[in-house]
Amino acid sequence: MASAEYADLDGLALGELVENGDVKPIELVEEAIRRAEQLNPTLNFVVYQDYERARHTARGELPKGHFTGVPFTRASHLVRLAENGKSKRTRKKNVQWLCRQV
Repeated sequence: MASAEYADLDGLALGELVENGDVKPIELVEEAIRRAEQLNPTLNFVVYQDYERARHTARGELPKGHFTGVPFTRASHLVRLAENGKSKRTRKKNVQWLCRQV
């Protein structure tokens, strides 16, 4: 998918492209990752990178719906909340729990 085309479409339009078979979810994920890596040095919005899990999920069976295959980011305050633990083990368990919630 061309970067300009991706930027011009909203989530519903991207989901429709996936539903129609015009684009694969992994293509959207790769474009989202590329754009995040390009913009993050300026905007500083990616706190926790989980790109491999995103790729793995996009290649698997996805639930059906309007946003099927459309990548998204989570609010960083949720990650910070999960990381509020007294020990490294507690923080890791909290982050793992958070990742299972989405």
